[in-house]
This record gives sequence, C-alpha cells and structure tokens, in this order.
Amino acid sequence: MTFWGKILGSMAGFAMGGPFGAMMGAALGHAADQGALPGARGIPPNAADMVQLLGGKENLFSFAVVVLAAKLAKVDGPVKRAEIDTFRQMFRVPEEGLRDVGRLFDQAREEADGWEPFAAKLGEAFADNKAMLEDVLAAFVRIARADGPVTKSEGD
Repeated sequence: MTFWGKILGSMAGFAMGGPFGAMMGAALGHAADQGALPGARGIPPNAADMVQLLGGKENLFSFAVVVLAAKLAKVDGPVKRAEIDTFRQMFRVPEEGLRDVGRLFDQAREEADGWEPFAAKLGEAFADNKAMLEDVLAAFVRIARADGPVTKSEGD
C-alpha cells in the first residue's frame, strides 16, 4: 500500500504552510508514492527523506520517533496497550497532536519492516547530539520492555 508519501507529505506541508502547505506536501507525497521523484523506489526510505526535506530536523525527529516506536512495538507480535502507554509516557505528545500521532503510529505499526531509513536519518540529523540520541534509545528500550522481556527481534 503506497500511502506514506501522501500522509507524510501532507502532514509536513501543513506544519510548514497550513492548508496550502498540506496540499503541496500531499502532491509531492503522491509523486513519491508513484515513483515520480528521483530515487523513489521504496516508500519508507523516501518517506524519511521527504520528511527531512519538507520539515527539517524537528519534523524528522517527530516522525522518526513515532515510526520507530511503532515498528519496535510491532516487531515481537501484536502491539500491546502497555507499549502504547509507555510511548505516550516517554514522548509527551501535546493534546492537539494526539490524533495525528495516533494515526501515524497506527499506520507505521501495520508492519515491522521499513524502520532502517528512519533510524539512519535520525542518526544523521542528530549526530552532533549524542545525548539526545541516547535518550531516545533509552525510551525505545522501555517501550520494548513494556510487554515483557526484550525479545531477540526487539534487540536486533
């Protein structure tokens, strides 16, 4: 299902330019979904690239953390309520953003694959802030432990 480009493009566009930005972002996202952008083969890598391109470091951080947490929760089986609650505790999402973050989390957790580009972009963008990356990693460990011991699939 090729929806990542449209979703991420419209959300990043809205954050940058309101409704008009959302339309432009959705159009760019649609082009990425259809493979019309250079290098647009697999949607997950392009989604990470597109978020960084359209929204800068702040949006990249937000999107990457949500996607990575959702995929981490999914990798050991069905996502449990404890994992969602731990995510919400570790990454306090403002009330006005809960619905959008919830939708992104739900879409990202449909399958555990496709996390690598988000981790790579997050690491590249914040290479100068190792402490912040360590805090994110510690939060991910807590999410992995929320439903029991960390499994091999969660540790990989």
